[in-house]
This record gives sequence, C-alpha cells and structure tokens, in this order.
Amino acid sequence: MKPIKICIISLRSLPLFDSAYNTENVIGGAEINLFNLACCLSQKKNLSVQVLVDDFGQPERYKKGGIELIRFKKNSSDKPWLVRKFNAIKAYRALLLLDADVFIFTASSELLGVLVLFQRILRRKQVFFRLSSDLNIDLNNFKRNNSYISYLLYQFGLKNSTKLISQTMKQKNLLKTKLGLDSEIIENGFFMRSGIRAEDKEFILWVGRCMDTKHPMKFIELAQKLPEKEFVMIMPINKEIPEAEKKHRQELAHNVNEAAKSLKNLKLIDYVPFHRIQDYFDKAKAYVCTSELEGFPNTFIQACLGGTPIISYCINPSNMIEEYDLGCFCHNDSERAVNFIKDLDSKKSNKFIDNLQKYVALKHNIYDTAENYLNLMKEGAGYARRAGIL
Repeated sequence: MKPIKICIISLRSLPLFDSAYNTENVIGGAEINLFNLACCLSQKKNLSVQVLVDDFGQPERYKKGGIELIRFKKNSSDKPWLVRKFNAIKAYRALLLLDADVFIFTASSELLGVLVLFQRILRRKQVFFRLSSDLNIDLNNFKRNNSYISYLLYQFGLKNSTKLISQTMKQKNLLKTKLGLDSEIIENGFFMRSGIRAEDKEFILWVGRCMDTKHPMKFIELAQKLPEKEFVMIMPINKEIPEAEKKHRQELAHNVNEAAKSLKNLKLIDYVPFHRIQDYFDKAKAYVCTSELEGFPNTFIQACLGGTPIISYCINPSNMIEEYDLGCFCHNDSERAVNFIKDLDSKKSNKFIDNLQKYVALKHNIYDTAENYLNLMKEGAGYARRAGIL
C-alpha cells in the first residue's frame, strides 16, 4: 500500500537532523519540537516523512535516519530586484510541486499563505499550522514588521489552514477571542528519559536567547543575591536577526557579559549545541526562567526531563508549576526565587525529580503527541484510515 507522505516545513532545523551542517545560529523551540515529531512519525508504518529545510550547502534531496530532507532555496535580500523575483518564482514553484499529503508548518510568515494557496486550495491537501508563540496571533504586530502583501498572505494562511494547533489553553483562547478561529491543543513532545539523581546536581541554570523579553539581567541579579551558590547562564546571540535590532541586541549582550565578569559564582556560556544542552539541565539544581513572553517553553520540558525544578518569574502555562508542584512560580518577585533556592535540599530535590518526571511522562511524551497529529489527519480526511495507520 502506498505510504502517506507528511511534509514538515522547518527551515532552520537541518543541523538537528544532520550534524555535518552544524551552525551556531540559534535553534529554537519550534525546530526542536518538529524535529522530535519527525523522528517519531518516521517510526510509523505506512508513513513517509519529509522535512523542508533551508539551503546549508547540502544535496537537494537525501535521507537521514529514514527521513527525507529537501532543500528549499530562500530568496536572498542582497540580490537585485529582478533576480529576487525570479528566485521567488522558482522557490514557490518548488513548494507547489511538493508531493506530500499533509503539511505541517509553524512560523508566522507569508510562506504559510503561499503553502495554503498551493497545497490546500489548489491541490486539496491538508495544511496544519502549529503556533510557536503567542505573537503568532498578533496580526497588528506582524503587519508593523512586514510588507502589506506578506501580512495579507499570512492572514489568509491562518484563516484557511486545515487545522490550527495551539500549545496551550491560553493560545487557544487568544485565537478564538482575537481572530474568531478554533484550534486544537497538542502539547510539545519529547522522548522520555530516566536515571536522574539529586546528588549529580551542581548549579542554578538559565537558558535563553539574548533578548529584552527574556530579561537576562534578572538572573544576574539573582546570582548577586546568592554569592554562595553556583550559577550557569547559556545565552546565544542569534545571528539571523533584523538589522534594526542588531545594535540593541549587541548592547544587551555586552551589558550581560560585563555584569557576569564581576561575579565569581556565575559562568556565562554563549553557545551550546542542541545535542549537549540536556546535560546542563540534568546537572542543574534549578532552572530559572525570567522571560515575560512565551508559548510553552521547551526549556520547561527539558527541565522536567532532567528532574530540575522550575523557578519562573512570569510564565506558568495552565498553572502547571503550582498544580503539579514542579518548582516555584514567583509572580515576578525575585525574593521568592531567592528563598526557594536557599531552602532547596536533597530531600526536596528528590521530591521534585519524582514530580517532574511524572508530569513530563503524562503531558509531553512524543508518542502521544504524534498520535494526536495522526488523529487530526483522520478528522481532516479519510485517507489515513485507508493507509492503515489509524
């Protein structure tokens, strides 16, 4: 029987699938989630998984671990106008010719509208759009930062996707109240782990990109208040950022770097490859999130996998931290974070390891996530049943 083809569009994710094309550009949560999903779906019978990725100098099409990687040549902004238009036509033609039955996309981009037009409207295929952030819902913000044509295409894609997928109830409610659109909630999925021990834990951890909304200086202040504790801060600077933001990001990075130099108990690391980042969560006594704006942070799941209690200043999706006793929700009060760290002993660490690993197995097992996607395909069309995968 002919396998069902699923095409996941995750342009920056090639280094996750093929370490030969590793890059120090930041790999975000969206890329990690779709990488996990692709790996899990590729294990299913009668399914064929493709991933559309940026041009990193790799072959046009090749397989890695049972997944077909397809190169998508993006348009370069430094080319003459006529060349850019010609390249855009070639890129969109390639998008039209993709022969998958189901497409999964996750970036707020005009590419969503083009994908929906070509594959859902013209070819009657399924297109799932997975929200990667609450900002995906803010059309006014998208309009301010993009051309009017891009705005119209993105809006068209949102309103005409086969299915919209939210990470949290908050996103589902925002979609409904702001845009009148329904969505399904599917939690981010990871492969489960075990063998975490409290005695292996060494330091307090912060992981995040260099951005104002991540508030890295709050972690610096926390380290200043607890000179007897060891702190590790991993803060990569994304090289693929708009020119208008570059100077400010560099200033923020400089300020954090100078502040970190003055603290003997803080180690600042500018980049850790994805395949090594979980080691830091495993060794952390606590993970601190100072961000003010997220969808569902992958770092929360990585902390759970590492049995590492979460100290969050502002983010608490579905009240998870308090409902499942996963750490400390600070309500933006740094003294709560200070007291939690001071009171954390081996007995409490072992309790949190148990709570965190039970929670992540219940909510974020990648095999459950994959089944939820397959069930949505079943609702959208009947061919999944005919292929025998549901």
